[in-house]
Amino acid sequence: YGQTILPPSLEGVNLRTMPIAMGGAEAFALDEQGIATSLIYEWSPSDSELLSIATSGRHGLGITRSGSVIGWGDNSVGQLNIPEIDRALQVVAGHSYSATLRSDGRVIEWGSHTAPVGKLIEKPADPQRIVSLAGGLTHILGVTSNGSVVGWGDNTDSKATPPEGLENVVAIAANATCSVAAAKDGALTWWGS
Repeated sequence: YGQTILPPSLEGVNLRTMPIAMGGAEAFALDEQGIATSLIYEWSPSDSELLSIATSGRHGLGITRSGSVIGWGDNSVGQLNIPEIDRALQVVAGHSYSATLRSDGRVIEWGSHTAPVGKLIEKPADPQRIVSLAGGLTHILGVTSNGSVVGWGDNTDSKATPPEGLENVVAIAANATCSVAAAKDGALTWWGS
């Protein structure tokens, strides 16, 4: 689908300093001015200067320099019905949901997690301050200020349920079927299928 073909607008640009987001069959990069450019379809979703981006393949999200959130693409279940948000630090985009992490550690979600009946788990009511998010196709992970991991959304194959004893986590990632965490010592822990 052209995911690995660099568009002419990005040739010669130092990609190591550019935020890049991938999801489904879509990939976006922010150029030096903070303008999001599709790496596949060669279209720009916004003329806004963005600090951070996320994409699911169906819709994308960006954080503006003022800390607000903008979106583009599919809005079939409200994933672009963005509530008023300030102090956004990070955005994640799943198949049918969107979420942002604010600087106060609060996670705000909109859209819809889709899961078989009985497999959906709710966002933790009062987790410790979340410092980082990862969005899978239908679930979300968060790293808390004490280095533990919380998960919610579609829990098929336990992909949203971190294993017991997982601690000192510094990075997380999630996709359609599994989750992974990296600890301070470099150890990787996988769960799901």
